Amino acid sequence: MSCDQCKTGFAWEGKPTGKETTLSKNKAYVAGDNKDAAILIVADIFGWTLPNIRLLADTYAKEANATVYVPDLYVLPISSHKRVEVSVLTSPVSTVK
Repeated sequence: MSCDQCKTGFAWEGKPTGKETTLSKNKAYVAGDNKDAAILIVADIFGWTLPNIRLLADTYAKEANATVYVPDLYVLPISSHKRVEVSVLTSPVSTVK
């Protein structure tokens, strides 16, 4: 179950200080410049362009002294994805004691 704030989100105050670049063929936001330490952040449904994820990357880069990458991993159009059937378990699972 999710709350209303989870569905709508909110914006943090501040201005991202990193830069947009391209990694392989994907766009990405990069913060920090440490060649010895790296952090990869995979954005949620709100995406890699939301200021919140960029501000988080900036904070991690500063606090951990690392280069932080936030790639755009959601580049395929929805129509290119195959439909997947998902079955949901509706009965309780028994445990072995």
